[in-house]
Amino acid sequence: MDQSAAQAAKAPLDPDPASWLTAERLQQLEADLLAARSTLAVAGLLPRAVDLWLRQQLAAEAPWSSEDCQQAIAAREPEWRAKADPEALGLLESEVATKLAVAPGCQSWAEARWGHRLETLFLQRKHQLDRASCRLLRVADKGLALELYHRIKAGEESFAALSRRYGEGPERAQGGLIPLQPLAAMPLGLGKVLPRLEPGELLPPTRLGEQVAIVQLELFKPARFDAASRQQLLAAELDQWLRATGALALAHLRCPHRIEAVIP
Repeated sequence: MDQSAAQAAKAPLDPDPASWLTAERLQQLEADLLAARSTLAVAGLLPRAVDLWLRQQLAAEAPWSSEDCQQAIAAREPEWRAKADPEALGLLESEVATKLAVAPGCQSWAEARWGHRLETLFLQRKHQLDRASCRLLRVADKGLALELYHRIKAGEESFAALSRRYGEGPERAQGGLIPLQPLAAMPLGLGKVLPRLEPGELLPPTRLGEQVAIVQLELFKPARFDAASRQQLLAAELDQWLRATGALALAHLRCPHRIEAVIP
């Protein structure tokens, strides 16, 4: 992890989850979920219920006008109704608008909280947002890996064909192809290796765990600070905050004694 990433990882959450969960909010959490806590917990749904409860709170606090809210609901409703049946979900018609307002409301809340620093976050995390695709061929024998490397480099056979024939990883079924994805999501630490290569360039046999691998970069797409990356960064910030706040809310619901505030 480089210095900027380390600093980002250690940055305190804003707003602080323990401070955001005021006594008033905790009382509302108890009123909404405490009676059903055991049933939700046994069904394995308590964390999901808490997450949704938090998202509803954020949507209710979103700094958007009622007109913007209605427009967001109207934009989402036709597609949602084409896929969902409110009655089958146990929703009253009067509750549909509330449900459809949650996602855009959270986005509005997150934009107000973190929108001003997204460009800084982008620069800190750009190496994680860059995307690439590659081909990977893994074998156990170093000598075989070296032979296959030279055969590919000399153009005797294609990487895909040799991967299907000799590869020992699941990627062999796709001719060794690892599809386009963020570098942070690349398996086996490939995200650290691929930025050093040019498209088409082969990485000589390199040990990956207990196997020896040959890697070829297919495509590299640097991240840009655009609408899509803004959305991705906002979603990541929101998910991080919800996980931390949700953990405190869950701890409060599991506590057998009523407390006035969450103790961090």
